[in-house]
Amino acid sequence: MGKRIKVKPGKGQSAVGFFVGIVFCLVGLFVAIPTFGLFGIFWTALAVVITFMNWKNAFTEKGITTHEIIIDDPANT
Repeated sequence: MGKRIKVKPGKGQSAVGFFVGIVFCLVGLFVAIPTFGLFGIFWTALAVVITFMNWKNAFTEKGITTHEIIIDDPANT
């Protein structure tokens, strides 16, 4: 079994993503949904998920991992 390293984005990057995500949510609510209907709902739902992930990584200690690195040690196999 290898060593697992979990990687999440930095707090600064996530804070920018959070504020941009808010803009995309507002665009979804006021432009995409009224104009494009079902596609607008899909757009807004994705924007909400992305905004939440960035909020969690930027403003809490327990962030969401975006990458996982597994290092195999041939000596232990």
